[in-house]
Amino acid sequence: MNQEQFGQFWTQLKAPLKARWEKISDEDLLEIEGNLTTFGSVVQKRYGEAQKEEVITWVNRRYAHCPETMWVRDTRMPIQRHRERARPSS
Repeated sequence: MNQEQFGQFWTQLKAPLKARWEKISDEDLLEIEGNLTTFGSVVQKRYGEAQKEEVITWVNRRYAHCPETMWVRDTRMPIQRHRERARPSS
């Protein structure tokens, strides 16, 4: 997910993020305010490098399954990647 996608997804992400990852505070959410770089820094500060990847994976999975962001993923995806995604898995 890139900065633009993260920023657009931020409103839908805040509540479930805080519910699942309890070390993230309301102040952290205000600091992040849709900025992907700041998000990475806050997560690393709260959970360390090892769990940072786990949190980011969780966020990416939520994004991939969020119907509200479907148009963002489909319209901005490079054509080659879109074709690969459209192929049925064997």
